[in-house]
Amino acid sequence: MQKDNIKTYKSNEKLIKYFGSKYEMRRKLTAIIIGNLIFSFGVNAFYTTHKFLSGGIGGISVMLQYITGIAAGISVFFLNLPLFLFGLRTLSKKFLTYAFISTIVQSITMIIFKEVGNFISFKDPMLSAIAGGVINGTAMGILFKNGCCQGGFDIVAAVMKKKYNMQIGSALLLLNAVVISIASYLFGVDKGAYTIIAMFISYNVLDRIQMSKGNLKSVTIISSKSEEIRQAINLRMSRGVTALKSVGGWSKKEGQVLYLYVERNEISMLKEIINKIDSDAFIGISDVEEIRGRGFRGADIE
Repeated sequence: MQKDNIKTYKSNEKLIKYFGSKYEMRRKLTAIIIGNLIFSFGVNAFYTTHKFLSGGIGGISVMLQYITGIAAGISVFFLNLPLFLFGLRTLSKKFLTYAFISTIVQSITMIIFKEVGNFISFKDPMLSAIAGGVINGTAMGILFKNGCCQGGFDIVAAVMKKKYNMQIGSALLLLNAVVISIASYLFGVDKGAYTIIAMFISYNVLDRIQMSKGNLKSVTIISSKSEEIRQAINLRMSRGVTALKSVGGWSKKEGQVLYLYVERNEISMLKEIINKIDSDAFIGISDVEEIRGRGFRGADIE
């Protein structure tokens, strides 16, 4: 009986190592399905109709589809395999497991949506580039925000983020320069230019979602009633506040400077709390690139 329990415990340990908790598994698998559905729809509806590329392994697969007629969903799977080996040393087994699942889902959804461009598309290539960029950036943002990716160059970008703290969107844009150069040579400079526009939009959307850029704020509060403000924020907003001892540069009076992080939609409530207690309080608000820790969840790249 005890041996069976030990075996079950070790088996559960292995499952957690590769998949995480049940909640995490549900969250990631949902993100993989939704993200790849959106991505495949965007590529086939707005990119392939004008012979744009999507970048990365997906872009190379689409390029092969234009040249050979082989469905991108098939080649995307086989082209991804060597990149999984590349990520083994740096990235966790869990991240790569979900990346592999994502690659399979992407292959299937690319085949499912192959003909969608015949029904939904824009005749104007610029509109297609903009729409495709927003849709694909949203898809990639959903994946990276939940610690997943589509495999391919996303694995390389995740390695670069972990090793060099490089923005994922910036890393992908750099990696895809080679793909765009080849595409421009094969299909014309105008196709390459539209693809660059679409990718620029896509990776900016990705960074905004993945990093919550523009949504997170750091707030500095200087007030003679700092303790009352701190307690009110703790009570009404359930946010932690750091109190730093301060000395007035002019008055030489000792006091406290309050420092905290909030989300953009909490700013109006915070101002209301402060104004009720001290309408003369100094408030400084600035954007934050990324926050990791209790109360905030950053991108789960492992």
